[in-house]
Amino acid sequence: MARAVLEKSGQAATEAIGALAAKAGIRCKRVVVDGYKPNQVIVEVAEREGVDRIVVGVIAKSDFERVTLGSHAKKVVRFAKCPVLLIH
Repeated sequence: MARAVLEKSGQAATEAIGALAAKAGIRCKRVVVDGYKPNQVIVEVAEREGVDRIVVGVIAKSDFERVTLGSHAKKVVRFAKCPVLLIH
């Protein structure tokens, strides 16, 4: 049951972002997947789908966290073969 709730939440979140992108005239591909290592799954899906950039939301509560980024976001930036845009 928890998995279904998470999938529904992921779909709702990506639909909202997709609508904002469409309103701004930006094409986007919404993908909801699960995996043990989110950063690895994000990079693999981006390569498989042939995206030209990845957008990742980050939450930083302190100046130190803003400088160091989260471990998942940092690994996406490090291993992605396309540009990565981080949104606070």
